Amino acid sequence: MALGVIDNIMVGSISYKHLAAAALVISVMNIPFVLGIGMTMSISQTVSMAHGRKDGPKVSHYLYNGFWLCTIAALIIALVLNFSKNILFHLGQDHDVAVLAGPFLQIMGWSTIPMIFVTPILTFTLHRRFVYA
Repeated sequence: MALGVIDNIMVGSISYKHLAAAALVISVMNIPFVLGIGMTMSISQTVSMAHGRKDGPKVSHYLYNGFWLCTIAALIIALVLNFSKNILFHLGQDHDVAVLAGPFLQIMGWSTIPMIFVTPILTFTLHRRFVYA
């Protein structure tokens, strides 16, 4: 959320059409980000439940499978966003704004891969640090 504000501040100095395009893309990106973060949150829940039962093989099983699930989901989300830039023209925005928003949507779409890809690893390492500290 804060990154969207920072993006808007940086782009706002260029022109109002670029600012409108950035705001449009950030609004469109909220749904895929929520879906991706929701999937990664389920990994930390299942890993912590298995850890609470002291079931070491299940911890690694949930982490491994959750990691691959998030990787596949991130690729699907990125591909859908990459090929759906034409939907921006049907959202009732000015044509120039939709044209400017297309490349930014593609960049933001590919940025979902590291966001969803790294989150399971980060939650697992943070969980291990706080449990064993």
